[in-house]
Amino acid sequence: MKIILVGANGQLGTDLIPALSIHDVMLAVQPGTAGEAASRFVELDVSDPAQVRAAVASFKPDLILNTAAFHRGDDIEKDAAIALQV
Repeated sequence: MKIILVGANGQLGTDLIPALSIHDVMLAVQPGTAGEAASRFVELDVSDPAQVRAAVASFKPDLILNTAAFHRGDDIEKDAAIALQV
């Protein structure tokens, strides 16, 4: 099965990677967050619909698991729009 795992470097995404190892998985992370493991990940801005459509069109997944979250409380209180986009 082909799967896009959005938020692959987050807490839940990281826990899911071993369980999904028998599948063809695109490990998608927010741009600039891959760190030292950048070669494992594909940068994908989930708040950019065009970028998401392009990733889906090119990878053609059977399933998309969105584990991405925007949880910086202080920033959300100032402007909830970005949290709602994610």
